[in-house]
Amino acid sequence: MELASTVRAGLSACTATPLSPSALHDLLRICFSALCARHPHEPEFDSEELSSLNGATLKLCHFGLMGLILEAARHAMEPTELGELLDEYKFSMECKRVFTSAYQMHFEKLSDVLRALSPSSPVLTDVSWRLGYSIRNNFLHRVDQLNYEIMFHSENMMSPSSKDVSFSCSPEQLQDLIAKLKDAMKSIEKAGQA
Repeated sequence: MELASTVRAGLSACTATPLSPSALHDLLRICFSALCARHPHEPEFDSEELSSLNGATLKLCHFGLMGLILEAARHAMEPTELGELLDEYKFSMECKRVFTSAYQMHFEKLSDVLRALSPSSPVLTDVSWRLGYSIRNNFLHRVDQLNYEIMFHSENMMSPSSKDVSFSCSPEQLQDLIAKLKDAMKSIEKAGQA
């Protein structure tokens, strides 16, 4: 997993300071509460352990830990993988244990937050149609024309509500739509075979 240079600098600052396991625990509590909160808020470094640290170093450590937590959750890292990564930054055994246990405890909530933030396309669940016949148009001119009323039912996996898209088209327009959908299916089949 590739981390940004600022995140790497923050993690290096955590071990250069060095943070005690209790200070790391307090800082992780602040990180996880900020990441899992419904409403963003300014971090409050109010513990005794953290107040003794330089403000710039504390913010750099906070940034590094936040970046690592987000990347680890995004890649669904196992605690052992995370421990190996923390070894690269020379975290002590106790600090690694504190970090991995906090990560495991908050992993499900972080995954939910990341899933909610990621864009997702609606999924087509059903199609319904009916045949219509227009005798007159909006200008009261006689048209005597067949048309199809098509309704696509879709659901978004992130929200429980469904959204319907409906439109009407002539038989020629419907044939064009079907031809384009068949072309798309052929492209997908070719891509799957390659």
